[in-house]
Formats: sequence, structure tokens, C-alpha cells
Amino acid sequence: MTDYSQDHFNELYSEGERDPWKYFESEYEQQKYDRTLRWALDRKEPEAVTDILELGCGNGAFTEKLVSAFPNADILGVDISEEALDKARNAAPEADFICGDMFEVIQGLERKYDLIFASECLYYLTDMYTIQEFRDFVDLATNLLSNGYLLSANIHREPSEENSVEDRETMAILQTTLETSFDIVGQNTYTEKKRTEGRTREYEYQIWAFE
Repeated sequence: MTDYSQDHFNELYSEGERDPWKYFESEYEQQKYDRTLRWALDRKEPEAVTDILELGCGNGAFTEKLVSAFPNADILGVDISEEALDKARNAAPEADFICGDMFEVIQGLERKYDLIFASECLYYLTDMYTIQEFRDFVDLATNLLSNGYLLSANIHREPSEENSVEDRETMAILQTTLETSFDIVGQNTYTEKKRTEGRTREYEYQIWAFE
């Protein structure tokens, strides 16, 4: 089983610029953030948004965009890696951050949020928790909404023989849970090109919105 522990992510974020997936400089990654942000901006007046929760905020590449887009909002970022949060605090000093497992952190939150973002992080929970625990997590998150939306952007791939059995199971659990556990109020599928190791590959992503 893949190691998604705190030590794993701290090691990833401890090297170089603490940006292992090039979130800040990759056009591919920036386009994904911009599409997710655009969905929210099309439905919420920026000045009216006062509270935002970002789950799995990593090194703050998206947090920085949230601070700019919603000038009146108190923003709380949650991530398991203190190394990632060190960079996030520099990228978005206006925001607040909590280091911890997001499943555990949200159990202690009492504030209501206009927007909750969980970009490319929910599949880690499907690997760490049972299906029921994962559903409980999303129930907790949606209960924190105040007439708002939970937005989740995830890679959308049909499991294939190229994936390990473990990866196929994780993708299937995530897709099934997204499709069956919530009222879907918006869905946007798009394709971005990622250039790595001299190759260009297309990935399909989906933005899921729940209220």
C-alpha cells in the first residue's frame, strides 16, 4: 500500500523549492486551479464570501489564488505536511493554517463556510479510511457549509490494466462515492495536457460541486 503518511508528504515537500508537483510554475497545474476557481466565482459574489475552508491545501498555490479572488474572506487551509505549510504561509500570509489529518481536523471545526475546496486530495482518504469513514468525512464537511458549496477537483480515469490493483481500487472507491453520496449541483469535465519527460499526456479532470 502506498505510504500517504505525514512523513511521506514532509519528505516530498522538504526538498528544493518545496513544490514537488510544480504547482506554482506549471501551466498545467495553474489551469486546473483557475477552472475550479472560475466555477466558484460564477456562483458566488466575491465580496459576499466571508469564510473559506481549503482541505489539502499543500504549499498554498491555490490558497494564494483564493486570497486574491475573495478579498473579504477568512481562509483556513488544512494539510498534513508542516513542510508544505511552511511554504503556504509565505505564499498566502493572509490565510490561517492548521497542520493535521483533514479527517480529524474537520471534526473539531464549528465555524460555517461559504466555500469548501478539496482539490486532488480526497483519493488519499479512500486509501487511508474505509468507504464508510470516507462518506462520514464528506458528511462532516458538507455540514460545515452555510448556503455554500463543497468543490472537489479530481483526475477522472477509468481504471485500466496499466494501473496497479491498489490504484484501480482507490479510483473506483472515489468515483463511486462521489456519484452516490451527494447531491451533485455541478459537474465540469475538461482535459489538460501535461508535459513530462519529453511526453505530452492528456488527463481528464472533473469538478464536482455539492451543497
